[in-house]
Amino acid sequence: MYLLLVLLLGVSVCSSRELTATIKLVEQATINVEITNSAEYGIALLRWNLPLDNRFQSDSFRVLLQGAPVTYIGSIVKYAGPYLNDYVFFAPNETKSYQVPLENSYDFSQPGEYDVVMVTDVLDYEIVDDVHSLPHTRETFSPYSGIISNSLQITTTEGLAQKILRAPVPCTSSQTTQLNSAGSSQKTMITRAVSRIHEGGHTPTYLEWFGANSDARWTHIRDVLGRVNSNTVVVYRCDNEQGVFAYVYPTDRAHNIYCCGAFWTAGVIGGFDTRAGTLVHELSHFDNIGATQDYVYGTGAARNLASTNPNQARANADNYEYFCESLFK
Repeated sequence: MYLLLVLLLGVSVCSSRELTATIKLVEQATINVEITNSAEYGIALLRWNLPLDNRFQSDSFRVLLQGAPVTYIGSIVKYAGPYLNDYVFFAPNETKSYQVPLENSYDFSQPGEYDVVMVTDVLDYEIVDDVHSLPHTRETFSPYSGIISNSLQITTTEGLAQKILRAPVPCTSSQTTQLNSAGSSQKTMITRAVSRIHEGGHTPTYLEWFGANSDARWTHIRDVLGRVNSNTVVVYRCDNEQGVFAYVYPTDRAHNIYCCGAFWTAGVIGGFDTRAGTLVHELSHFDNIGATQDYVYGTGAARNLASTNPNQARANADNYEYFCESLFK
């Protein structure tokens, strides 16, 4: 079905004006999200940072309680691919609806009046005339355009608890051995990275992954790498999800890292997107270590982010991972 639809799509270039979003309250903190492609041609939309995927949450909304932002408590995911099932296909003038329980992604533990608006970037959505023209590498993606919805007010009379959507599976003995090896390699990697970061913010490797130096940025990056290095609290867990390296819940102080299908086929150390590097990436996401985001994915986009927006590069998990992995090429 997807192949047939892709072959029917026309080639064109579109802007954010062709994608509109409307949110409506269903019950409690569950909302209905409608995304409309108003163009006369089809769109293949990457779902990674949109609330279009029942596998994982995404930080796609601005949620305020009495004017103050509430904490995002959902997952942050390092994807592989993308693969065909990472895209959502919109026919010309088509609207798709999705129900989103916001309490899974945001802290609704306090009763009160919450203001909600969907504010998110589309990761490089593509117009295609052939399935083979869909990007299948993380290198090609960077924020392309934004979607903003109407605002919505939600009033709760009691606190709402997060409903965890995913549960880990028991690790096999082989996976446990591989995780222990990856953890040891991660320690080797981060120790070298901390040593190199103290050389300052003017080394070629630093400039490649973090961009133009400033004392404030260098200090922040040094401190994040230092906290990754000194951290002793981590639990490795297993998940069977394919097309994903790993994911975490950034507010989780036990530092559970859920390793998925792409993790097991990656190299341990040496090169990019390794197991050791993935563990650095995931540790940097935790709020009490680095509070990094996934603004962009892949070496190409990370290098570009460093050169064009070093302030975002210092907060992007892949930039930390690739800085560390560059020391082991």
